[in-house]
Amino acid sequence: MELWCFNWREYSYISEKTNNYFWIDISKEAIEYANNKYNSNCFIVWDFENYIFDKSFDIVFAFASLIHSDFETTKNIFNKVYNLLNDWWIFYVSMKSNEKYTEVLKEDEFWKRIYYHYSMDEYIDFWKWLFDVVYKDEQIFNNQSWFTLAFKKRQLIN
Repeated sequence: MELWCFNWREYSYISEKTNNYFWIDISKEAIEYANNKYNSNCFIVWDFENYIFDKSFDIVFAFASLIHSDFETTKNIFNKVYNLLNDWWIFYVSMKSNEKYTEVLKEDEFWKRIYYHYSMDEYIDFWKWLFDVVYKDEQIFNNQSWFTLAFKKRQLIN
């Protein structure tokens, strides 16, 4: 599953690897566009934060989508993803990077958006009680620092 997919950069690659994958986004227009563009029904309109799932997943992707969620919202999403993942499976996240947690307001001709940037170490530290990091990378894209993390679900002891 991919959270808030909007631009579907990875669709062609991932759809070749599995037929049991779907993308969710809260925007009905974005999902209609994607279903028409790719002639597919794997794009679904859902509000991830409020949707109750009746299945679990081996992997959940958040490619640059959590940059729109503040820390409290992100905390709720991580907890929900933890409960959705099958044992020992992966949550793959890419984020804009900064030296510390920062809110950045961006305005353009379309709308105002708030982005939330984190340091990679800070982000790892926030979630270490739920997930182990099995992959990490830092990169520059369009003059912006990014980090990518693959978290493996930890087995919590009751």
